[in-house]
Formats: sequence, structure tokens, C-alpha cells
Amino acid sequence: MRFVRYAMLVPAAAIMAACSDASPVSPRDTQSLYDMSSVTISNGTGAAPQHARTIRSAPPKARFICYVDGECIRPARPMATYDYGDDVGGSTSGSTKSVEMNSWSDNYQGISNMALTSHFKSVGGQGSQGCNATPQQFESASTSGFGTTWGDHYSIWITRYATYPTSETWVWQLDGDHTFYSAVGYSVDGNTQASDTFYSSGRLCY
Repeated sequence: MRFVRYAMLVPAAAIMAACSDASPVSPRDTQSLYDMSSVTISNGTGAAPQHARTIRSAPPKARFICYVDGECIRPARPMATYDYGDDVGGSTSGSTKSVEMNSWSDNYQGISNMALTSHFKSVGGQGSQGCNATPQQFESASTSGFGTTWGDHYSIWITRYATYPTSETWVWQLDGDHTFYSAVGYSVDGNTQASDTFYSSGRLCY
């Protein structure tokens, strides 16, 4: 029994010596994937952002509402025309990466007001999950209104810009909540519904 105890003490001492000789762990290696201290976030102005998406024509109006079983009925009220979405894009200049995140809602016809909430999320891409890591929200913002002129319609925007060193990779996600309120005589569904909320999401690993 004494021999066994002595044999177990030798590797334990060796392990302690090995630990004392090991190189110290870099602070970057243990940094939280959600630590954004190296990232600079700035706000948009609320107007169309610098790299706004290409202007598109209004979505087609529904003359009939058709169901899965094949039945089609004429809308009870004229259907308002609107659109929405998220854009997330990146670019590199020198030693700096830049990411632009835009949520937008479009008012073409028959909309009296729009409300938009954007959820900005991020996570570092240097972990074991890489670009599949799960972002968490670092900010949310809301706006509302009839919209300002953008091409042949009116739009509201929420924009954030992120800059960080090219040595880093981040996963960015933008989720938008888009609510539309129809004008008198119109509806958002071609029936009788006066308002509805829709959801969008954009993602970029860069």
C-alpha cells in the first residue's frame, strides 16, 4: 500500500511542474465571444443609408385571394401595397472591416403608418462553432412614420454600422419587426384587417 501511494505522488508532482512551465494563456483566447470591445458601432441617420438596396417596383396587388384548396375570392377591400426586409453587407478597407445593417419598411399605396423595430445581434466567429455560432442581441431600436420619399414610394429605415480589425471574424444577425397600418378604405390582407406585423431576418459571417 505504501508503494502505491508513492507511485501516485510522482506523476502528480510532474503534472504540477509541467503546469508551472506552460506558456500563459492569451487573454484573447479566453475572451468571451460576445465581448465587442474591439468593435465600433455607429448609428444611421434614419434616412436611406449609403449602401441602400436597389429600388424595386411595388409588389403586385392581389386581385383575388386564393387558398390552398383552390378557392379564390375577390378582396373585400382594396389591398394596400407595402414591402419590408433586412440587408446586411460587409466590405474591407486596409486593416478594417466594415459591416452595414439595414432594416426597412416600404409604403407604396394604402398605408397610413408604419412601425419598425430592429434587433441587432452578434457573436465572435473564432469559437469552435465558427460561422454557426448563435448571436445574441446587443441593441434594439424602433421608429415609425408614413415614410420619406425613396424612388416611387416612401420608406422608413434603421441602420447600424460596425467596424473592427480584419484579423477578426464576426457573425452579424439583424431581425426586423414590421407593422403596417392601412389607410381608410384599404386593408393589409385584402379582407378587413387594418394592421399586421411581419418578420424578417438577415445574417452575415464576416
